Amino acid sequence: MGDEPIYDPREGVHPIVEGQVYADDRTGDPYRAIHVDDHVVLLRYDAEDEYSHMVTNRQQFEREIGAGRFKLTETAPDPPRMPDKLDEIRAIIRRKYDEYGAVGSRTGKHKAEAMSELYDELGALTQTEDDFDFEAVPGIGAGTAENLRDAGIRTAMDVKRVGKETLLSIGGMGEKNTEALLEAVD
Repeated sequence: MGDEPIYDPREGVHPIVEGQVYADDRTGDPYRAIHVDDHVVLLRYDAEDEYSHMVTNRQQFEREIGAGRFKLTETAPDPPRMPDKLDEIRAIIRRKYDEYGAVGSRTGKHKAEAMSELYDELGALTQTEDDFDFEAVPGIGAGTAENLRDAGIRTAMDVKRVGKETLLSIGGMGEKNTEALLEAVD
C-alpha cells in the first residue's frame, strides 16, 4: 500500500464493495471490507498474529469516508475471505458483544446493545417465517400493508423488532391499528 489514497473523499462516496481496503486516518490501521449490504459494513483488521472485526452502520461509514476518516487504499483484486457459515459471523458478533459489555462505559454499553441487535437479526436469518397477512388486522388495508412491506416489515418478527414508535411513523398506521397489529403478532 502506498502513502496516497486512491480515492479523494471530496469527490463523493465511491461504491463500497467487499474486498476493498481502507486506512483508518486516526490510527493508520488497514481494514478490509468483508461484508457490505444496504445497512451494515463488516470490516476486518489483519495484524501479523491476530485479527479483529468492526461492524458499522453503512450510512455512518459513508459519512466517515466523506469526512476523510477512512481512505480507500486498495481495491478488491482478490475475493475477500468471508466466514463460510452464518454461525461463524454470529460468533464474531458475540465476541464483540462480550468485549464491549466488559468495558462498562456508556459507549461500551451502546456498542454492546448494537451487537446484541445484530446478533438477533442474524439469528432471524436462520429462521424461516412467512410474510404476515397485514390486511387480516382490523384497520389495515392494502395501501398500509404495502407501506409496511416497503419499510422492510414483512413478518411477525419484524413487527416485534421495530416496535410501536416505528410502526406509528409509517403511513396509514395510527394508534388503533398499531395496537391491533402488535396484539395480532403476540
